Amino acid sequence: MIKLTRASCSFVTIRVIGVVMAVLFSLLVPVAQMHAQTQAAMNAEAWADFKKADAELNKTYEALLKKLPDAESKEKLKQSQRAWLAFRDAEAEFEGRGGTMAPTLRYATKTELTQQRTKQLKSRLEEEAPNEKDASTSSPTPTPTSSASAQEPGKEPAAAAPTPDSISPDKKWEYKPSTNDLGPQIVKAGTDEAAGDLSDDCDISSCGDNAGVLWAPDSRRFAFS
Repeated sequence: MIKLTRASCSFVTIRVIGVVMAVLFSLLVPVAQMHAQTQAAMNAEAWADFKKADAELNKTYEALLKKLPDAESKEKLKQSQRAWLAFRDAEAEFEGRGGTMAPTLRYATKTELTQQRTKQLKSRLEEEAPNEKDASTSSPTPTPTSSASAQEPGKEPAAAAPTPDSISPDKKWEYKPSTNDLGPQIVKAGTDEAAGDLSDDCDISSCGDNAGVLWAPDSRRFAFS
């Protein structure tokens, strides 16, 4: 039988406490390391998400910039984008202030705002696309008239006088008189591709061999003399 004195009991108690603390400390070190590694991974993931969103924004911004029709519109978009970038970065700094989570919060805020801006610019890009399509398909085919003034009823006279030439002022159309095989035609300038057959609209008095074509300044109307 072992008899323990008070002093020996105190020593044993202190030793036990020391062992327990050492065990706890050895457990805390891996936990702290694990937390640091987890936070670093979260920061890296948030950064990757932001870079992906930022690349998509830049792509959409450049596409919209090219679609805008004039220098004034382009400059206004640039000013708007610069102001928005300043807002985004300031908002991210506010949301991610202090603590080990700060980088993750900053990148997450930037990603969310960047995605919203991309969606907004894509909507503007879709609005510009129909305008560009309409402009590319708006070249009209000239219509003949038997009036020497080449003036439609109810329309004000053109500012400039008609051009006495077989080729239209905009150089897109050309009048070709009748031949043995074909009647008088309007063709695309420099080609034989017919844009309009005038056989039913002309007779010997208006479209004869010696007739001259008079083009309106806008190239949309013509007459014969």
